Amino acid sequence: MTELFYITLAAAATALLLYACLMAYFMYGMKNEQYRCDPAYVPQTSISVIVPVRNEQEHIARCLNALIQQNYPAPLFEIIVADDHSEDRTEAIIAQLLPGSTNLRLLRLPESRQGKKEAIAYAIEQAAGALIVTTDGDCTAGPDWLRTIASFYERTHSRMILGPVVFLEDNSLLGKIQALEFAGLMAVTASAARLGRPFLCNGANLAYEKDVFLELDGFAGIQAIQSGDDVLFLHKVKERYPASVCALPGPDARVFTAPPPGLRAFFDQRMRWASKARYYTDKFSLLVSALVFSANFFPLMAILLAFTQPVETTLLACVILPGFKCLIDFLFLFLAARISAKTPLLAYFLPAQLFVMFYVSITGLLSGFMGYHWKGRSVK
Repeated sequence: MTELFYITLAAAATALLLYACLMAYFMYGMKNEQYRCDPAYVPQTSISVIVPVRNEQEHIARCLNALIQQNYPAPLFEIIVADDHSEDRTEAIIAQLLPGSTNLRLLRLPESRQGKKEAIAYAIEQAAGALIVTTDGDCTAGPDWLRTIASFYERTHSRMILGPVVFLEDNSLLGKIQALEFAGLMAVTASAARLGRPFLCNGANLAYEKDVFLELDGFAGIQAIQSGDDVLFLHKVKERYPASVCALPGPDARVFTAPPPGLRAFFDQRMRWASKARYYTDKFSLLVSALVFSANFFPLMAILLAFTQPVETTLLACVILPGFKCLIDFLFLFLAARISAKTPLLAYFLPAQLFVMFYVSITGLLSGFMGYHWKGRSVK
């Protein structure tokens, strides 16, 4: 047991040192940039907003009303809702909104097709816009969301634009922890893109050229994977156009969504996210995934094994390992929270650290062979 402890301790120390280098790299790429659209800007880009939905009766009306009220010329944008065989009142609620908007369309996925990728691909087949913008049925955006995306696109000519997503805070401890962690994920997303190494994005706020989607044959090659309509497609775009993927910062570019309600929903979401990692072919993504998992798993194992050792060794492992990781993550999250105006969430840093260490280790170990539940479906 002693030999195993010292091997694990060495692995934990190595992982944390490499993790520290990685986070320092991301901190180097962080900038407090806030893009704002010129008030005199006149949009030229035609946009198709695609909303793939399944069982979103609680949120879909709020989502679509926010899209219908966008401050964007009506002839230049359309909203396509692709319903993935919803089993609740989602379709009926959408149908009630159709007469009030000439921009809104509802597509029902054929029986032979199902899943989020199929819903997006089906909608793109019928989309008229040059720029595809995707969001989720449980998200809301401000009135200048499309205007900001189009302005940024016309200025940068990016093939893909990664928009920020913000978790709405609730009063629960889990909600606060998720909001803080997600602010960190968004900061990593923007920093990596700024450094020319984009590897993360979120389909709740993503834009790309329709021609690029068609050129890359859409989701071909990743179609059978249940998740990954965002990250795995980003990797395809990055491979073809490595210098043309940009992050769009700024308050007007954000979309808002509620965090998963409760531990079961949280772990299902994180299992869904983690399940994509085994399909990564992008080397930087694989490196980051391995380092993040190792920097959580090996210190946790070393701490647990330390309880089989003398008291002084146990105390040393339980103080130095988590203390070093806390220092790294606090520095990064402090910068991220300051940029995203989430500084008060740093009060939940310590419980967040403990929670993240356990959940990353668990989902990393189980995602390779254990399924999850999502939108009323069981995914193996």
